[in-house]
Amino acid sequence: MVDELTAAELGAMGGKARAESLTAEERSEQARRAVQARWNAELPQATHAGRLRIAGREIICAVLDDGTRVLNQETFLTAIGRAAKAKAGTGSTRMNQVDELPPFLAAKNLKPFIYDDLRRSTSPVIYRTETGGRAFGYKADLLPEVCKVYIRADEAGQSNKGQAHIVAACRIIHDALSKVGIIALVDEATGYQYERLRDELQRILERYVSKELARYSRVFEQDFYEHIHRLKGWKYNPDSTKRSHAIARLTVDLTYDRIHPDLLKELKQVRKEKGKSFQKLHQWLTADPTGGHPRLKQHAEGVTALLSVAKNWLQFQDWIDRRYPKVNETRLLPFPEPEDEELATLDLQGK
Repeated sequence: MVDELTAAELGAMGGKARAESLTAEERSEQARRAVQARWNAELPQATHAGRLRIAGREIICAVLDDGTRVLNQETFLTAIGRAAKAKAGTGSTRMNQVDELPPFLAAKNLKPFIYDDLRRSTSPVIYRTETGGRAFGYKADLLPEVCKVYIRADEAGQSNKGQAHIVAACRIIHDALSKVGIIALVDEATGYQYERLRDELQRILERYVSKELARYSRVFEQDFYEHIHRLKGWKYNPDSTKRSHAIARLTVDLTYDRIHPDLLKELKQVRKEKGKSFQKLHQWLTADPTGGHPRLKQHAEGVTALLSVAKNWLQFQDWIDRRYPKVNETRLLPFPEPEDEELATLDLQGK
């Protein structure tokens, strides 16, 4: 009789026997998991995931299969100074019943600063993680808008003492995001924008670019330019600090662009927003031991060492491309004369 049973029939008998051996609690858990699996299958799926750092705060983020960028709910809350878990009675996704706002925007003193579009964009996003689990989050572009609400309330004198730490966190985050958008940061952190280095924009914000103008300090020594002139066969005047556009362009290519392709652009943007056009760009680099100023100075010293021992420009060109390659690109030198007058504002000589 057993020999005549099919494999399917034997499997069914085995499954029935296993089911009968389970306790009531185990059967209930098994049913719950089956329902959850069917429900999760209908949720959007995270195709990319990562962690981004904004002003010392780490936020888990993801890009969903429909292109939505989301920030993990718990790390979203801790980033703005809130508790990671919602208070008892609120539930992880439950909104304020009257205003349909999440708990972090439900305070009465914040209401005058919440516009209708923001109110409609505060619904949590439920999605599947890369490993298949269920997660709660908010659309990434909600973060800077929430920061604006707290900042506006504080500037209007409407924030309270209990919100002081949230206001402080929101100011830090909002200031950081004024340099690079939240969507760009999520794409970098998750690898969604894979053609660029992971975390590179964040690294500029966190490590290299300062929010305050630093005291002047020399970066490029005289022999840096003396050796460039020697290898190029150009006449060099050691008594002059004026540099041609060709020298300016070479300096940018050999230093700023090889540290990161967006570093010069970022420095110009910071100076435009917070400084004056005559101020030296390298003064907007951070000065701490792992910051932008020491990094630029160290890099310039390394380039100078290669310049000093090279016999000709072609040899140096080969060495610099090997020792300090650009991100996804190594261009040939020399370059055509630039037309960018803004290069003249670079402190190339260090004076």
